[in-house]
Amino acid sequence: MLPAGRDELIIRDSKLSGFALRLRRKADGKSSSKTWLVFQELPMRDGKRKRRKIIIGDFSVFPAEKAKAEALAILQAIEKGDDPAAAKAVKKAQPPFEDLVDDFETSHIATKKPETRKDYRARIRRNILPYFKGKRVADITGEMVRDFFRRKRSNPTDANRSLAVLSVMMGRAIELGWRKDNPCIGIKKNTETARDDWLDERDLPQFVKALAEIEGDCGDLIRFLTVSGWRV
Repeated sequence: MLPAGRDELIIRDSKLSGFALRLRRKADGKSSSKTWLVFQELPMRDGKRKRRKIIIGDFSVFPAEKAKAEALAILQAIEKGDDPAAAKAVKKAQPPFEDLVDDFETSHIATKKPETRKDYRARIRRNILPYFKGKRVADITGEMVRDFFRRKRSNPTDANRSLAVLSVMMGRAIELGWRKDNPCIGIKKNTETARDDWLDERDLPQFVKALAEIEGDCGDLIRFLTVSGWRV
């Protein structure tokens, strides 16, 4: 808890220099946020040093040991001359999966036939977006895609079609420069069971009765195929 009269408190780690927990009073005046961070000392031209904060994450998301391991990695990168803050900023600027969905709608789906547009949108809305929502396009790995594919194994055909749509989306992401590879490549598709069916003496009369109510050239064509037994 924050002491009375204070809106912010920094608690430093006694063993790992630069690692700290920041408590900051929220707008409601009662509760406080808890954020793990690392302090980086930057030398200035005038000989002075400037302190920069690198945010690790919220206390509720990062357990203490995980936050400390992340802090150690950041401090080691700084020691080697890397710039973790810049790398973090670049990663934050990378587009989320939702941006790819929006682009895919206009660049690909909109050019397809009505039935194809309907199919693509349904698979994205029903299967793909719920799994990848919130993830950054560049962070999606082959293992993530395999996990997504395994979760759909109860419907092998739907899983295959969804994987195909996702693969096209990842190809579009490469075109945009949002990632360098397609994580869908190399994933073996499910074996699909043929769905051929035949009209027997029970089903054929019902089919013919329903067919009689269809008007126009399409109805005439199907009736001709039914009567003649014509094959492709």
